[in-house]
Amino acid sequence: MIPDSGNGVKSCDAGKLLVVDDDTAVRRSIVRILAYYFPEYEIDEAQDGAVVLEMFKKQHHKIILSDLHMPIMNGEEAFSHIKKFCSENKWHMPRFVFISGYDADCRIKELVASDTEHCLLHKPVASKKLVEAIGARL
Repeated sequence: MIPDSGNGVKSCDAGKLLVVDDDTAVRRSIVRILAYYFPEYEIDEAQDGAVVLEMFKKQHHKIILSDLHMPIMNGEEAFSHIKKFCSENKWHMPRFVFISGYDADCRIKELVASDTEHCLLHKPVASKKLVEAIGARL
């Protein structure tokens, strides 16, 4: 059961992070880094945006670290679906840390420029930068 924040909006599960990347090696590397620096958090992983949406509905992760370019459903689409789901169900929106080896779409750049709860990292990303981005959003 996800707690109510007192204003009718269900809070994120402060102890849960979700890492999404279709590249298994990249995903597992990120999970290992985060597990080392944030041992008190439960870290789930998924291979695409469609899986993320289903996992999020059950777990309500506080932070979702998502690759932007994935098959089935990319990171931007997953963000949009989760944002809609949160709005419709009165859930707090998780913080997104987008990560990509390619230049991000203008919409993502505008999103992270206008809302500091979310950010964009570029692959390859140094462990220190990854940990700082996650830590700033906890």
